[in-house]
Amino acid sequence: MTDALIRAKDRGVSMRVILDALQAGSVTSQADALKKAGVTVKLMRGIKANGIMHHKVANLRWFGSANGQLQLDGQCELL
Repeated sequence: MTDALIRAKDRGVSMRVILDALQAGSVTSQADALKKAGVTVKLMRGIKANGIMHHKVANLRWFGSANGQLQLDGQCELL
């Protein structure tokens, strides 16, 4: 997913990514790779020991037709 987001950013897709601050510090986190690629990354903390979310949600706007493969072109905001 990180590579796809970076490719979309390179094509001019506008995006912001919100990540759990505790998970962003883990060895497997891609937060640094996204930041290095110029993606706006916001880190948020949950309440007490809880994370901010488990859901993976995307708010997408694109032009064209859907044929089983999504080509991001325009604006993408991961919520």
